[in-house]
Amino acid sequence: MNIISIQRKKGNYYNIYCDDDFIGVFHKNTLLDFKIENQKSYETSHIQKFKLEGTLRYAKDRALLFLGYRDYSSKELTQKLQKEFSPEIAKKTVENLSELGIIDDLKFAKNLARRLIENKNRGFKRVLHELQLKGIDRETATQAINSIDFDSVELILKVICKKYMNKLNNFESEQKVIAALLRQGHSYDDIKNAIYTLKQKNDNNF
Repeated sequence: MNIISIQRKKGNYYNIYCDDDFIGVFHKNTLLDFKIENQKSYETSHIQKFKLEGTLRYAKDRALLFLGYRDYSSKELTQKLQKEFSPEIAKKTVENLSELGIIDDLKFAKNLARRLIENKNRGFKRVLHELQLKGIDRETATQAINSIDFDSVELILKVICKKYMNKLNNFESEQKVIAALLRQGHSYDDIKNAIYTLKQKNDNNF
């Protein structure tokens, strides 16, 4: 029979049932667009189209709500949406938002890379790793990092002066500092150059 039942949910959203089976949450505009009324019967094809369009609209609304709290990569947002919607709906929703420029993985990667470098003093390898954990592909992540103007050696010097200045007085301590900086994603060559620069500067002060 395909008899529709409508129950008010919250705001402009409604729980929709078809022959007592729950089919989803829909915005009132979707109901108006498809001329859906309570306790009315509809063709199966009409219900299927209504369900698809309505679910996509609701998924988009949910995605925009999430994006209002923080930025997401396309992979993160897809995984978030999959907790409420099918993989197909989640994927389609994110694709639509990407086409509109609302989701932009390169922009997301640039913003995150800048924060990791400028606020946390992370090195290239660590930043690359953290971006990939967010679902950013290696090429996009590399492009994002390379777009940021920073001097790797100067960055390491900043970290050493802030945290390790009194730990370079012997070989064993220096190796521990090098290991810590490697874990932060800095290259071995840049670390050695930074330590050499610092020692040269200290020697010239005597």
